[in-house]
Amino acid sequence: MQLEKILTSPVKVLKTLHNKNVFMIFKNAYTSLEKYHKITDAKIYIDQEVESLEHVNILLRDPKKRFVSGVNSFLSLENVQLDTVLKEKIETKQILNLHFCPQVYWLFNLYRYYKGPVTFYDYTDVNIFIPNHNNPPVSKLTDGTKKQIESIRYNFEIDTKLVDNFLNKTVNLQNVIQEFKDALS
Repeated sequence: MQLEKILTSPVKVLKTLHNKNVFMIFKNAYTSLEKYHKITDAKIYIDQEVESLEHVNILLRDPKKRFVSGVNSFLSLENVQLDTVLKEKIETKQILNLHFCPQVYWLFNLYRYYKGPVTFYDYTDVNIFIPNHNNPPVSKLTDGTKKQIESIRYNFEIDTKLVDNFLNKTVNLQNVIQEFKDALS
């Protein structure tokens, strides 16, 4: 998946416990949020519906752990092996995927429809919003696959900066976008 497709994928925000809105990001408790929606019939705001929200909560995940988990999901869902060619394509961003692209890219996508205040939480705080947190139905990460994925040279700088500067803070999304405006170049 190329960057343009990532930046134009559907924007989903789930209304959770106590009417809290959570932006749904792959590998950041997305499957659990989706399951909560199915069990409770909780509202999911999609694309233009997000414009009316007054506040959005965003779960962030450690960039390296998210990348390893995301690449594993990608390999499982695409039914491919991580060979030298695929590894190089990931390293050079010839292959981008919603499961392992920088979380900042997800924020740019959200910004198409929402410009208001956001609060950033660690993804392990998902239980603040929903009672269930489950792992997605993809192949388990073996030690060998984990080592292969960890050997991919990938730049985590922008997501590390996002986590370091904004975790556990409430800010206007526009300020975050301004800080990372060069991330797409």
